[in-house]
Amino acid sequence: MILRKVKLTNFGIYNGEQEFDLLPLPTAQFNRPIIFVRGKNGVGKSTLVTAIRLCLHGALALDQRVAQQEFDDFLLRQIHRYPDGGDQPTAASVEVQFDYVNLGKKVTYRVVRAWNRQGNRVVKQLSIWGNDEPLSDGGIEQSETWLRELVPPGILNLFFFDGEKIQTLAEDSDHSHLLLAETVRNLLGLDTVEQLGKDLDLYIARQRTHSQVLHLQEELEMLLVETTALEAQLVDSGQRQLELEAKVGASQALIAAQERRISAEGGKFASEREERLAQRQTLEAEIEALRRQVGELCSGLLPFAIAPKMLQAVSNRLEREYEITQEQIAQQALERRLGQLAVRLRSPEFWSTFEEKVDAQLQATLLTQITAELQTATEPMAAATEPLLLQVADKERSTLQSWIGQALDQTPQRFSEAISLLNERETQLAEVKAALARTPTVESIQPLLTQLHQLHHQLGGLEHEHKRVRDEQQRLAYRKDQVSMQRQRIRDQIDAHEKETSRIFLASRTQKVLEAYQARVTARKITHLETLLVNRFNQICRKKNFLDRVQIDPQTFQTTLFRLGKEFSRKQLSAGENQLFAMATLWALREVSGRPMPVIVDTPLSRLDSEHRASMMQEFFPFVSQQTLILGTDIELDDELYRYLQPAISHTYELRFDAVQGTTSVEHTIPQPDPRPSILIEQLTLL
Repeated sequence: MILRKVKLTNFGIYNGEQEFDLLPLPTAQFNRPIIFVRGKNGVGKSTLVTAIRLCLHGALALDQRVAQQEFDDFLLRQIHRYPDGGDQPTAASVEVQFDYVNLGKKVTYRVVRAWNRQGNRVVKQLSIWGNDEPLSDGGIEQSETWLRELVPPGILNLFFFDGEKIQTLAEDSDHSHLLLAETVRNLLGLDTVEQLGKDLDLYIARQRTHSQVLHLQEELEMLLVETTALEAQLVDSGQRQLELEAKVGASQALIAAQERRISAEGGKFASEREERLAQRQTLEAEIEALRRQVGELCSGLLPFAIAPKMLQAVSNRLEREYEITQEQIAQQALERRLGQLAVRLRSPEFWSTFEEKVDAQLQATLLTQITAELQTATEPMAAATEPLLLQVADKERSTLQSWIGQALDQTPQRFSEAISLLNERETQLAEVKAALARTPTVESIQPLLTQLHQLHHQLGGLEHEHKRVRDEQQRLAYRKDQVSMQRQRIRDQIDAHEKETSRIFLASRTQKVLEAYQARVTARKITHLETLLVNRFNQICRKKNFLDRVQIDPQTFQTTLFRLGKEFSRKQLSAGENQLFAMATLWALREVSGRPMPVIVDTPLSRLDSEHRASMMQEFFPFVSQQTLILGTDIELDDELYRYLQPAISHTYELRFDAVQGTTSVEHTIPQPDPRPSILIEQLTLL
C-alpha cells in the first residue's frame, strides 16, 4: 500500500480545501521514501493522521465499541469553525487516494468520506473508486464492510507509530503486553479465528438434533453469553485501568510540584525548626559553661603562665633549697654522732677494754689526735653553709611545684582548648541563629502542608482504586479462562455424544483444528518476531550484539531479554533504549506481517537523547518502509535532522497556523539535491 494523496475540506483546523501529495519522488540513483510534515504544537499534524484513519475506518478509528451518537458528535466537532463566529461551515470531507495490490493487481483506490449537519442529524456518505470506477454501490454499510476487508483496522494499527503507542510499548507493563498481544493477533488474523470459534460455538449451541445433548447445548449457549459479557467487562476494566494510571501519574506530578513549592517556601527548614531550637539551647548552655571555665582559669594559675622563665627559676630554687636542707640535716646528725663518740672516748670504760693499761698522758695524746682527725673528717659541706632564701616547708614546696607544673603545661593547654571550643560553639550558634532567622514558622506553611496531605490522601485513594481495578481485571481474566475450559469440556462432551450427527461433529472438530492452528501459527510467527526484533534493535541501537536473544511468551506476551547468554530485565535499559526497543518492535511486527504498508510516525524523537536520535536518523527512518511519513515539531525535526536526512526526503510540508483566521495553511517544498557526498547517500545507493 502506498498513499498517494490526502485531501481535507473544512476538517478540524484546516479551512477550505487543503491537499497533501504523499507519493515519494525517487531520484535516478535511489528511492527517497521520507515525507516531512513539520510545525509547532497544535497546528494540525495529529489531525492529518486522524483524518487518514477516519477516512479508511470510520467509527472504528475511534474505538471498537463506540456508540453511533458518540461518532456523530465526533464528526460534528471535526467541522471547521471560524473564530469570528460568523457563518460556519456545515459540511466536511476527507479524501484518501492510495495504491493497493489486490489479487495480484495494483489498483489505485480513492476513498471519500463526507458528512454534513442537517438540523440535529448528521448525514454521512462514503464513496469508493478503483481505477476511477465506482465500487460498492450497496450503501454505506456495505462500503464500510468492503473497506474493512480491503484494509483491516488491526493491520493498519501497525503502521501508525504514534507517541502514545511507542511509549506504551516502551514500558515493561501489563498494558504493553496486552497491546503487543492484540497487535500480534490482528497481524496474524487470529481475531478472525477467535470470532470464527465463537460463531461455531453459537452454531453448536443452537442445534437441537439430539435430546441427550440438549442440556449441554443450553449450557454452552449460556457460557457463550457469559464469555461475551466478560470480554466487554475486560475492555471496560482495561480502559478504566488506563484512566487510573493517567490520574495516578497526574497526582504524583501535583505532589512533586507541591513539595517543590514547600521547599521553596522553606518547608525543609520549618520541619527542622524544633530541632534547631533545641540545638540553640544546647549550644548556649555549652558556651556559658566554657566561659565559666575560662574565667576560672584566668582567676587561678593562668596569670603565672605569662612568666614561664620566672616560674622555672622558682622551681629550680625550691629544688636547690630542698637539697641544702637535706645536707644541713645530715651535717647536724653527723656532728651529734661525733660528740657522742668524743664523750665515749673520754670515759674510763672505753680504755678499760684494752689489755695493756694506757696511761693518762697517752690517752690525752690519742684523744687529741683522734679529735683532730674527726673534726677534719666532719668539716661542713659547702651546700650546708649556703643560706636559705625561701625557707619553704616540704609540704608547701610540693604544692608549689605542682602549681608551677600546672602553670607551665596543663593550664595553658586547657585554656587554649577551652578558647578554641568556645569559638567553635559561638560560630555554630551564629549559624543556627541565622538558619532560624530564615526559617518560617510552621504556621506560615501550614496551608501548603495541609494541601500536600490532601494530595497524598487523593493519591492513596487512586492507587487503591487502581489496585482494585487490576485485581478485578485479573479475576475477570481468570473467570474467562474457566469459562473457556468449560466450553471446551462441553464441546468434547457434545463431540462424544453426537458423533452420529455429522454437522455438530464437524463443527467440534473444526474448533479443535482452529485452536491447534492458532497455537502453531502464533508460535511460528513469534519465533520469527523474536529473531527480527533482536536484529532491528541491535541495528538502530548501534551497539553490535547488544542483545543476543529475545524470548516472547506466547500466552502472556511478556518479553525476556538475553545478553551474553544471560537473562536481564527491561528495567536495565535506559529510557532512550526502551524507546528504541519499542520502535524495533513495531518495525519487526511490520516485517513479520509481510505487507508493504507505509509508516506514519507521530512525534518520534520527543523522548530520545542526542545519541539515540542519531541512531533513529541513520538506521530507522530511511529504511523502515518504502514510504515514511514523519510528523513532528519544528524543534523535534530541526534543521540538523533535516540536513542529515535530506538525501532520503522526497518533499516537505510546513504547517503554519494563522491565529487571526483560526486556520492552518500548508506550504509544500521539494528539497534540492545536496552535491556533497554522505554516508546516507552511499547506503541508499546500495539499496
